[in-house]
Amino acid sequence: MQRARRRFTCPIAIISLALSAIYWSPPAPCAASEASLLRPKPYSVTQREGFVPAQAHENHSGGPALGFGKVALEAEFQGESDAIMDCRAVALAGAFGRGTDWMPLQAARSGTRWSAAAEVPAGGWYRLEVRWRKGDHVLGAAAIEPFGWARCS
Repeated sequence: MQRARRRFTCPIAIISLALSAIYWSPPAPCAASEASLLRPKPYSVTQREGFVPAQAHENHSGGPALGFGKVALEAEFQGESDAIMDCRAVALAGAFGRGTDWMPLQAARSGTRWSAAAEVPAGGWYRLEVRWRKGDHVLGAAAIEPFGWARCS
């Protein structure tokens, strides 16, 4: 009887381990402050500036001059008031523009509302990412996609 019981409990132990692995959830990440990007909205299109058709070809020295857009950002962040607000643009698949590295913004804050403007190169659809940091520690982040540029006519 003892051996039969051991054989029977082994599959139960395996099943319970398998079930606990299925229902196990990883620990919650460090508490980051809540953040959301209110503006621009997904699929919004902004007017671009600085587009010079004669310099917009691939063979132009320094690459095509496609222009840039100034995107107005409005966000909600409930974290520390002395945080630095950064943003970057990541070109989506099929975009012909180039993304940007993280850049600090000159942001204005009113309560939990933050507003700033960023200059992003023209070139199709982007994912816009915003973060708040203190030193190298990220306090909160938000993103929208896609957003893009329209040319002046």
